[in-house]
Amino acid sequence: MIFPEEQKLWIFENLYELLVAAGKQEQVTGTGTMRSYYASILDALIFMCYFPKSMKAESEKLYEQLEKLIPRTLPTENKRTVLAEELFNIIYDRKHSVREIIYYLDTITKVNRIKSVFTQ
Repeated sequence: MIFPEEQKLWIFENLYELLVAAGKQEQVTGTGTMRSYYASILDALIFMCYFPKSMKAESEKLYEQLEKLIPRTLPTENKRTVLAEELFNIIYDRKHSVREIIYYLDTITKVNRIKSVFTQ
């Protein structure tokens, strides 16, 4: 079984909590963009655990950005939704490096092959 590096585990945990908060918010609004985007980031992080050598540059850049943006200690559950939305508005910008990494992830052959199995 593959695990993220111990010192980066908090990013996975907090990103998951933001995904859950976004999902609750979007149940009310009827959209799914935030939840889907947070899930895509988690997917990218998981792929980077499986392919650390071939995705080293993307991994370093993504972790660097997420470490800057996601607080180690998340706010209480009712304020988490606000944080999830604020963070989404930053990282969903077309020019943000997180979005660029997520967008171009499918151009990596290994990732594309795996994703194609699940999207057929």
